[in-house]
Amino acid sequence: MNDVIKPTLCQQPPFEFQTSIEAATLFMKLHSLSHYAIVEQGIYKGNVLLEDLLEMDSSEKLEVLRHDLDLFFTTENANSFDILEICSKNDSNMVPIIDNQKAYLGYFHFSDLIDFFSTAPFFSEKGVSLTIEKNSQKYSFSEITQIVESNYSRLLGVFISKIDNEMTEIILKINSENINEVIQAFRRHDYEVLSKHLEDEYTTELQERSNYLNKYLNL
Repeated sequence: MNDVIKPTLCQQPPFEFQTSIEAATLFMKLHSLSHYAIVEQGIYKGNVLLEDLLEMDSSEKLEVLRHDLDLFFTTENANSFDILEICSKNDSNMVPIIDNQKAYLGYFHFSDLIDFFSTAPFFSEKGVSLTIEKNSQKYSFSEITQIVESNYSRLLGVFISKIDNEMTEIILKINSENINEVIQAFRRHDYEVLSKHLEDEYTTELQERSNYLNKYLNL
């Protein structure tokens, strides 16, 4: 699958410094945009933040914000993960697209990212989501792949959901006819399995033993 998202080209030209705050606010509310690009003679200058506009005199022009713009952007051929990182760092649901001369071309909207990732095998392919955890210094992707594939299963995706100096939490998407074999293999390699699975014979056995012990203690 191609890792490049096609840009959503805005139907209306970007704002200019002579655009009124009232018009800019209405447009951004209508299109649910946290930010929007401002240009000067077609050249990208920065992004205005909707929250800032809501606190200002609507009769003013965007010129008053010339020196208070958020500066972030990307290119046409941006990688989807790079775009997601830009959105996250700037708390934005859009990222402007510019060319090598800083001419404004359009923008990526966060919905483009959602559409893109929803078609990725990690989400779209049939399989089991398995959450595992191991010491941050001792796990490896090659080991994880080997464990999955040696148990006649296919790894569809890997996502690190939490990491610190001690432990790393990893979510796997696996296509497997017998996920229990994969689960037990991870345990043998000192991975803790955090997610719950009906096929997990180890958990089932522990539950049966617990039930038996409770029954014995209640005699």
